[in-house]
Amino acid sequence: MDFMDFFYTRAIPAALITVMLGMGLSLTVSDLKRVVVFPKAVSVGLTANSYASRCWPSCLPCSWRRIPRSPPGRFCWRRVRAA
Repeated sequence: MDFMDFFYTRAIPAALITVMLGMGLSLTVSDLKRVVVFPKAVSVGLTANSYASRCWPSCLPCSWRRIPRSPPGRFCWRRVRAA
């Protein structure tokens, strides 16, 4: 196992687990109540996250991704879903 393989398969997941666990343990009951009190904020955040996670590959150069690049100003959902 070379360094990069170790880095991507062991080090990054371990770091993410540690960070996510720390974030989850720091939540309080009042944080969870805010989700119920302000559902619009939660839905806007989840929608924006969903949209951004689908659109970010269109910003990368063609050499960084396997799907063909869309023309400027146009985004093809079919190409992203196929990848």
